[in-house]
Amino acid sequence: MYKKLIGAIAVLLLAVITSSCSQSDEIAAGDSLSAVLTGEYSFTPGQDDDICLSSYNNIAVAEGGYYFTTFEHHMLYYFDKATKKVIPVCNRPECSHDSTDCNAYIGEIQHYPGLWYYNGKLYVLGYKSGIMGLYTVSKDGSEHSRLCDLSETGREFTMETTIHRNYAYFSIDNGKNTAEVYRSKLEANSEPELIWKFEGKKAVINGLIGYDNGVFVSYSYYEEGESENEIYLLAYYSNNGKVYEIPLKDFYGQFAVCKGSIIYGSPTQVMKYDSSNGEISVYYDKETCAVSYDGDYIYLDNETALFDASIADNTDYDTSKRHIIVKDMYGNTIDDIHIKTDGFCYFGDRDYLLIDVNEEYASQKTKQIEIGDMIKGITSNFLTKLEALDKSQIGAEKHEWIVLKEWDIDSIIG
Repeated sequence: MYKKLIGAIAVLLLAVITSSCSQSDEIAAGDSLSAVLTGEYSFTPGQDDDICLSSYNNIAVAEGGYYFTTFEHHMLYYFDKATKKVIPVCNRPECSHDSTDCNAYIGEIQHYPGLWYYNGKLYVLGYKSGIMGLYTVSKDGSEHSRLCDLSETGREFTMETTIHRNYAYFSIDNGKNTAEVYRSKLEANSEPELIWKFEGKKAVINGLIGYDNGVFVSYSYYEEGESENEIYLLAYYSNNGKVYEIPLKDFYGQFAVCKGSIIYGSPTQVMKYDSSNGEISVYYDKETCAVSYDGDYIYLDNETALFDASIADNTDYDTSKRHIIVKDMYGNTIDDIHIKTDGFCYFGDRDYLLIDVNEEYASQKTKQIEIGDMIKGITSNFLTKLEALDKSQIGAEKHEWIVLKEWDIDSIIG
């Protein structure tokens, strides 16, 4: 059920809102799952998996700010945390930044959702001639180049991806009886290496999250004709090449790893798995939530519960009940941030929360754009804004969100 919902709302709600933190390079000696999970938070921008999102993220954490794309994935921007300014990723002073000639324009890559920053470069997925590949974009936008091919599967195949510690991890499943996870070095023309494979039932990869020297894999499988399927979690650890099945109960697909524990959503509440003793306890008993950890706090976003309720009742998503609960490791509530939007929340690093805010037009708008030699008509029902909250305000009486960028149909470049 969970994966089917993802397919229906991947662009708008991205139900697999999974966030995790990278741990220190020094893992305790031993091959136990507890040893792999133990360590203090040490997320390093430009080296570790972005903790903003899952593999659908279009925001990338860099040393001094965030790179992001517009909602049609055609233009790249950068938010500088020091100056609080947003600029196009283009180094040409004479550029108007509103055409395909701008260095910030990446539409020619046929960009597929996903944006990462690693070791001074931006990485995006691109689909060309039936092959999904990885492209690099320089920090000033002046260079766009295809680095390597990842998969020959078409757009109808599911593909989760993340960039983490010099590797691109990606999955391939065709909705049939095989699901595979590969990794490719971030080198020109690198060949993918198979690290995990599942066969025997209808298998689906739900998400990939980089962690220490490996990756977490959320997956599910079911028999033909079944309407429900359970979700599972495993960790691949490259130091010893082992795959660890993590025994979570009623896992719903959203999770965060922190200090040897996994905080995860179940169908009705949020649970805590302690890897030191294998115990599972209730962390938050009110509703299921998307979960994130930034090294200081754990964030619970109840958009999953609201979406589930709207499906069950056949009603609209009730944005008036949307909130992000901020807690410490022990479950104490630090803040409760109400956000009246169904937009996607990017939990971010220690500095900012970011969220998409959609404002519906009174009537639908249309626009004609040029795509090569063709003229295409497009329509839009809403204005989109990317807003940010400085996390230094957590625990304060008021929360002042700032608008980083807003765009509507008139800003779309063919």
